[in-house]
Amino acid sequence: MNRAHEPYNWARWLDWHKPHHVMDFWNRHYYHITEGYRVFTNMLPHSGLLLGIKPVLDIPHLAGSTFHISQGGEIRHWQWQPPVLTLGITLGRTAQGTVLIGTAGYVLVEAPEDVAVEQVADNVIGLTFTVRGQRTIQLTFSKP
Repeated sequence: MNRAHEPYNWARWLDWHKPHHVMDFWNRHYYHITEGYRVFTNMLPHSGLLLGIKPVLDIPHLAGSTFHISQGGEIRHWQWQPPVLTLGITLGRTAQGTVLIGTAGYVLVEAPEDVAVEQVADNVIGLTFTVRGQRTIQLTFSKP
C-alpha cells in the first residue's frame, strides 16, 4: 500500500535480471516479468495492490492462485514426480477459483474432467475448478 503523498516505485526491490510471475489478486490479472520489463513502477498516492510474486522455475510450479488472499497459502501439498504433479488445496469452504501453473516447457496432457484449462501466457496455464473444503488434483505432463 502506498500511503505516501507521491507515487512510489515498489518494484525497485525485485531482481529484474530473473523472470517472475506476478498475480494481481484483486484485479485477477497475471503479469510475466522478464529482464528489463517493469510493471507497477508508479503507484498513485494512497493506492494499493495485492500482488503475489513468485520466481519462474525450471519445473512445473505455482505461479498464482485466486482461491485465497495469500495466493498460495491454501495449497497444502505440492509434489512433482515427473510426469505427474499432485497438488492439494485446503480451504475449509466451498469456492471456485483458478490456480496458475508455470509449466516450464512441459505440456499438460491430462487433467481431471471438471477442471477447465486455459493458456494464460507462454508457459503458464490456468486451472479453474471448485474446491469443497479440500481437494487433491493430479495432472500429467509431457516434455515437448
